[in-house]
Amino acid sequence: MRCLLFFTILSLCVPATADTYKWTDKNGKIIYSDKPNPNGSEEKVKGAPLTTYSPDPALKKPSGTPSNVKQRARRTTYSNFTIEQPTNDKTFRQNAGNVTVKFGITPTLNNAIGDKIEIFLDGKKSGETSNNSFSFVSLNRGTHTLSANLVNRQGTVLKSDSITFHLQRATAK
Repeated sequence: MRCLLFFTILSLCVPATADTYKWTDKNGKIIYSDKPNPNGSEEKVKGAPLTTYSPDPALKKPSGTPSNVKQRARRTTYSNFTIEQPTNDKTFRQNAGNVTVKFGITPTLNNAIGDKIEIFLDGKKSGETSNNSFSFVSLNRGTHTLSANLVNRQGTVLKSDSITFHLQRATAK
């Protein structure tokens, strides 16, 4: 069984090198075939030479990979970046200590090329996001300084903003 399968596959790998013949029948119709004319009045047809393509050496490829070329074309210049929520110097009560931060960005954050927002709370990096919001969970009560940097893939700060807010939480006595 294996031998039969082997020879079947091997026969499929043989290149097609059949000749083509051309002749005219008694009605004037031109016939092409891979078999010679039974009447013996055929002519062997030579195929056209293979078409080849060589690129023009004067045309140069753009430098860098295609993804880099696309990234340069889509680089975004931001006209506005602010921390919209919480507002500066706002005092609010949140017993669980959860605070949602919302950013205003014009135009929309282009995270397709790696732009993101780095968030700092009281001078320490707390995280990063590629969305227009970020949530803190279970913050301690008190006054906090929140700053955010809009950075590109290389970590260059494009825009930044900073606010102060005050969080009050109930205490058990």
